[in-house]
Amino acid sequence: MSIDISAINSYHIHNVDKHYRMFAGLSSHLLDFQNDTLFLEISISRRWAKDVWTTAIQIANDWKKVNKELASARYYQVTIQFLDTKYETGGAVATANQSDHEIATRIYHIMKATEAAQKEQHQKIVLTGNIDEPINHHWSNLNNTSN
Repeated sequence: MSIDISAINSYHIHNVDKHYRMFAGLSSHLLDFQNDTLFLEISISRRWAKDVWTTAIQIANDWKKVNKELASARYYQVTIQFLDTKYETGGAVATANQSDHEIATRIYHIMKATEAAQKEQHQKIVLTGNIDEPINHHWSNLNNTSN
C-alpha cells in the first residue's frame, strides 16, 4: 500500500500541527512511513519546554492517532532540530482588534526572522524507539548540521 506523504503532511499541519506552531514553538513533518515506522522531523524553539523523549513520543502518537493511514505505526525515528535562535519564528495569531497594517507588519517580521533563522546552523539529534514502549529508545547526535 502506497501512501501520499504530501497529503498526510498537509492534513496534519492544518488540523494539528498549526496549534503547536502558533502556541508552543514546535513544528513537525512526516518524512516517510515504512515497515510500521514513522520517520518524523521535529523543530523546536526555546518556547517548547518538554524533554526530547516526551516530545518524540507525544508527536509520534499525534501523527499515529490523527492520520488513519499511520494507524499501524509501532516505531518511530524522530530527528529533532533545536531552533535555539535569537529570531522569533513560527506562527502568529491575529486578534479582531488589530488593524490590517499591524497584522501585515507582524507577518512580514516573522517571515524575515524565519528566513534569517534558516541560515543559522542548529543542533540535531535522532531518537528511535517503540511508540508503545517509550522506555525502549536510542539516540544519536548530529551536531552542527545545516538545514
